[in-house]
Amino acid sequence: MLLLGERLTAAQMLQMGLLADVVDEPHQLRESAERYAQAIATLDPNAVTGARDVLRREADARALAGYREELNLLIRVLSH
Repeated sequence: MLLLGERLTAAQMLQMGLLADVVDEPHQLRESAERYAQAIATLDPNAVTGARDVLRREADARALAGYREELNLLIRVLSH
């Protein structure tokens, strides 16, 4: 889908696990976010911080890998 430039619907992204929730009305967005925030607030703060840090490190590693791949592609394109 990325290469084809196709857009995904919210329902498709939800089905793929890219979204946790889909709402129909703008006011439902705040309500949904508050439910998630309240659920997170009940968890052990150290566990939440640890999970957040793992997610951030993983995102940074993926971004770095993506930058490297992009650079390699650019080098290949420019060398031909």
